[in-house]
This record gives sequence, structure tokens and C-alpha cells, in this order.
Amino acid sequence: MSFSNTMKSDLCRITKERNCCMISELGAMIKVNGTSITEKSGEKILRLTTENVNVAKRMYSLIRDCFDVQPRIVIRKSKKLKEHNIFLLTICKNIIKNNLFDNITNSDLDEKSLNCNKTQLKNTCCKKAFLRGIFLAAGSITNPNNCYHLEIVIKEYTFANYIQEILNKFHLNAKVTKRKNNYIIYLKEVDQISVFLSIIGAHKALLDLENIRILKEMRNSVNRIVNCETANLTKIVDASVRHKNNIKYLKEINELDKLPKSLYELAQLRLKYPDSSLKELGTMLDPPVGKSGVNHRFKKIDEIAEEFQGNKEEH
Repeated sequence: MSFSNTMKSDLCRITKERNCCMISELGAMIKVNGTSITEKSGEKILRLTTENVNVAKRMYSLIRDCFDVQPRIVIRKSKKLKEHNIFLLTICKNIIKNNLFDNITNSDLDEKSLNCNKTQLKNTCCKKAFLRGIFLAAGSITNPNNCYHLEIVIKEYTFANYIQEILNKFHLNAKVTKRKNNYIIYLKEVDQISVFLSIIGAHKALLDLENIRILKEMRNSVNRIVNCETANLTKIVDASVRHKNNIKYLKEINELDKLPKSLYELAQLRLKYPDSSLKELGTMLDPPVGKSGVNHRFKKIDEIAEEFQGNKEEH
């Protein structure tokens, strides 16, 4: 099961409490997945569609608890390449005498409809429930082991902006972009995704996300340290090879013995201990010399060797 589906399964198990919050969550689902149909008889039917069995169960229980109606459920097979179940919940709207139900099932996304929703979502708890319903109906989250990305797919531009407005009231800085015929509200920062998961009550997914983030940060930190150490070792090895080559060259042209005593002693130590660090070589000198002093002496040796090589090339 994907990270998204696991998260939605956990969200669907959240205990339903206040009636206003249940209506807000259900209203979000209906706005996204609901279709209003008028039969030939004049009877108005509301149809909700989802491919997630847990979301279908959640819709069913919310309608039953809010309006004391039991929707009819039909299961169909998808005609796509990968066959899967599609759950259809249908309700006869005429049997529900509730103005609020008419409001949340209004499919027209005009200013009047949205203003009605804003009045309905005056409480913070209702806004959170609304966002949970939106995510259950149209949201997805990428496995955080791969990357951090959460998105909600909405068909109507006006409604997408409305959702963005609610998200940004929680300081989430959500963005909207168009993809084919849909509008995508998305979050890409892990901190923002964490806040969103907390808002909609996805606490288990939040813990999983934080655990993954900690492991990734530790892994990145270890990689940085290893890369740094590798780079330092490479520099040390390159310097050691250069020193040895220059010292051997001076020895071949009989110039090594002519070096000042301090440089000659260090050159002999390098030839004897080719794998030792500058600090270790410094402790072997009498009197001992610090790392910077050893490095300075090697630079002198390199300059002398390069000077002889330059003169040789000129001749």
C-alpha cells in the first residue's frame, strides 16, 4: 500500500465528534467527488465517487450520522488498464429536509456558494475538518523516502483558490499551478507538509514523515562528513606524493645534500615515513615542529625542486 493510501486509511479512522466538523468534512468530499443528477421523474440524485474503499466507508458514515440517511452503494470495475473497484454512493436529495445539506451539495462554485462555505467554516475545527475531507477526496502525498511533495487536484480554478486561501490561513504558503485540465494545490517544503498533516489529524503519517526526515538528515550528514574526510585524505596523499617526487628528484641531481639542515632532515623523514601526516613528521623532528611549520618547510623544498626543473627545461 502506498504512503498516501496508508495515510488515508488512518484518517478515515479518526473519531467523528462535532456535527459542524462532520458536515464540513462531508461538504469537502461532496464538492470534489459529488455529482448532482436529475432523473426523468424529476427526482434529484446526489452521486459520490471514489476509488478508495476506506474513503467510501467514511463518506457513508458521515452521511448517515449527519443526516440520518443510508446511501446506496454500488461497486463497479474500472475500465482502465489496471482494473480496480470504483465505489458509487447515491442519495435521493428529496428525502432530506435540510437547508445545510443543500448548501454543501451545491455544485455551482460561484461567489454565493463560496460565501456560504466561508460562513459554514467559521470555526478553526471546521476548517481543519474541511481540509481533511479535501485531502481524502483529492489529495496525495509522495513517499517521503523519495521526495517531499503533497498535492490536491481540483477541476475548478475558483475552488482551487478557495482551498489555497484556507491553507494559507494556517501559514502554509500553498501554491497553485495548472496541469492539463486540472488545478494543483501543492506543498513541497517538509515543514509545511508536517504542519498540514498535523492540521488534518494525520498524526501517524506525521511521525513516519519525521522519522524519515531524521534518517535522511543523518544520512546526508554522514555523507558530508565522509566526503569531507575523503577530500582531505586525497589532499594529503597528493601532497605526500608531490613531496616524495620532488625529494627524489633533488636526490637524483645531487642537490638533496645541499639543502639547509632543517629541510634535509624533513626530506629524509618523508622518504623514511611516506604515509605519515605532517603533524606526525613534525613530532619526529628535533626540536619538534608544528604542522604549519612542517608545511612551510615542504613548500620550500617544492620551490627548490621546481626551480631546478625550470632551469633544466630552459637548457
